Amino acid sequence: MGRFHNLGWSHGDFKWSNIFIDGGVGGDHENIYFIDLDAVKQASWLNFRSSRGRDLARFIVNAEDYDVEENIVRSFMAAYALTVGETMDDSLIAAGPALKNFENDTTRNMACVAIACFRTKPNTICKKKL
Repeated sequence: MGRFHNLGWSHGDFKWSNIFIDGGVGGDHENIYFIDLDAVKQASWLNFRSSRGRDLARFIVNAEDYDVEENIVRSFMAAYALTVGETMDDSLIAAGPALKNFENDTTRNMACVAIACFRTKPNTICKKKL
């Protein structure tokens, strides 16, 4: 996703079910594909930060729907930040406004935890379960 964003594109519906991994996770011939591309668009420089922030927020929050472990979400965010050339905290700050939209949804504990653990306490181990 970082390479996708670096090219100026936004997925628009980036979630765990829209990733297809061929060749097995961690395998030598692993290929990763994005599916459900009907909302993909090239973001203008004016709205790029918010577009990628929405992609990241959706991905973080959607992890809860699939019982994705916190360490996997953190690994993704660390790899994403490295790919786009910023800190993980900077990437999560970009996702902050979109995460706050999920914060008021009481069924979305992931958004509250992400805001508390990732934005206000970067590089710490979260005490709450994601």
